[in-house]
Amino acid sequence: MNWDGIISLLIASIEALLLINLIIFVDKNKVNIFTLLIVFLLASYQFFEFLICNQNFNQPFHIYLAFSTITIIPVLNFLMINRILQFHERKFFLSLEIIFILSGLFFIIYYGMNLNLFKVVKCTVFYATYNYPLGFLYGLFYYAPILISFLLLFKSFQKSEDNRFRNQLRILLIGYVFIITPPLTGFGLKFLGMTGLLNSMESILCKFAFFYAISISIFSLITSNFKDERNYLKYLSGYK
Repeated sequence: MNWDGIISLLIASIEALLLINLIIFVDKNKVNIFTLLIVFLLASYQFFEFLICNQNFNQPFHIYLAFSTITIIPVLNFLMINRILQFHERKFFLSLEIIFILSGLFFIIYYGMNLNLFKVVKCTVFYATYNYPLGFLYGLFYYAPILISFLLLFKSFQKSEDNRFRNQLRILLIGYVFIITPPLTGFGLKFLGMTGLLNSMESILCKFAFFYAISISIFSLITSNFKDERNYLKYLSGYK
């Protein structure tokens, strides 16, 4: 029996349940819309990876679809963090947003014009390894908004004197620990010349990002106004 990609299917299923809960229970403000999109894209990528590794959807176009999905996630996350911290109206951070958006579009368009260069190198139960062009530049683009967002969160957490806001940021920072671990590990492996896992790092990061999906979901729930509706039994029973 082929177990390759089975963890991806499990994570996709749980993230789909998270998404349904978010659609029902959170305010539909700008920050939460970003949360919905990020969780949707994370679940979509995990499902794509299951199809690629387990169901032989391993043609270059299928891999391109998976890469296009994860290419958008760091950019959306940066936009979300900027709005949580209210940095998005500052010229410098607005410029960074534009740079990251244009960079993401560049890779999506460039990869769409070079589908023949995509190839599945290895599939395992936990992760997949791909061959794709401009790997180093893509890695810089992919991890830069993640690491910058973490630094902004951490700095804001340290400076804030609002205990409620600090507790909310703490939830995000706990989730961030899981998504900065793979890129930091990747840079360490690159520095040491151990490049064997580097082409798997985006796949591995998206597994770790499952915990970040939980983190941002909790953040959206506790910052929404639907406090009574968060009592699931009360909501489902129709009691008001």
